[in-house]
Amino acid sequence: MTKMEKINFVAGLVAGIVLTSIVNCSNGNKKVDNAESTTSPCVETTASPYADITASPYEEKTNNTELENAIESAEAYSNVFAYSKKELIEQLKYDGFSEDIAECAAKSINANWKENCVRSAHSYLEIISYSKEELIHQLDYVGFTAEEIDYAMNQIYK
Repeated sequence: MTKMEKINFVAGLVAGIVLTSIVNCSNGNKKVDNAESTTSPCVETTASPYADITASPYEEKTNNTELENAIESAEAYSNVFAYSKKELIEQLKYDGFSEDIAECAAKSINANWKENCVRSAHSYLEIISYSKEELIHQLDYVGFTAEEIDYAMNQIYK
C-alpha cells in the first residue's frame, strides 16, 4: 500500500466514524428500513386505475421512509464533507441503503459538486504537496467529473 493509499484509507475511516456519529444524532437514531424495491424511487410512475386495490400502503411508506432517511444522511454528509457525488453514493451504500436509494438521495440534495471539488482539492493540498497533475488524478480517483475538476483547477490555480 502506497503512502497515498494509506492516507486515503485513514482519512476515509476517520471521516466515516465521525459522520456516522453525526448522522445518527441528526436522525434521532431512527432505524433505517432497507426494504428492496424493484423500481427506482426517483422515477415517478403513472398511477394505475387499480392502484388503490393492489397497492400496499406499507410498501409505499417503507420506501418513502428509507428515501427520507437516505436524503437526511446525504444532507448531513454533504454539510460536513466535500464528497463527490460518487463518494456520497458509496458512503450511503456502505451505510446500508440500496444503490437506487443512494443515487436518488444524492440527486435530491442541493449539493454544489463543483464547490465540493474545490473544497476537496484544498483539503488534499493541506495534507500533501501534490503537483497539479497529481491533484487532478486524486480528484478523478475519488469520483469528481472532468468538469468539476476543471472548475476546481481554475479556482485554485488562478
